[in-house]
Amino acid sequence: MDRVRMFPDGFLIALVGKQIVGYIESVLWGSHEFASFEDIKRFPLFADEKGDELYIIFLATVAKYRKRGIATELLEATKKVARKRRASQVTLVSGENLQNFYEKRGFTKIRELPGFLDSIGGMFMACAV
Repeated sequence: MDRVRMFPDGFLIALVGKQIVGYIESVLWGSHEFASFEDIKRFPLFADEKGDELYIIFLATVAKYRKRGIATELLEATKKVARKRRASQVTLVSGENLQNFYEKRGFTKIRELPGFLDSIGGMFMACAV
């Protein structure tokens, strides 16, 4: 609930009937240079309602509902939130396994960030809105 309260516009859910099948959470902040994922994990410290960048904290879809466009719809809805808030870009950190997914949806690789999920490297990615 703290994350929802931090930036309510950035917490979106996908429903099939009354069942939650996916969600995305994000935060608005000012652009920063991050040296590692450890820096980004402190995102509540950077939250800024007047920020120029919307950072996606988490995106998930229930396994049974994957490959149906739900995550893509959540990303597009988040881009709309970014435009509404006058952010210049949407950013995220992706594991290697999802980088192609994000690239197909307009994100570009910016730089590697060590320490993502404690076991794999992450890629900081951005998409103009």
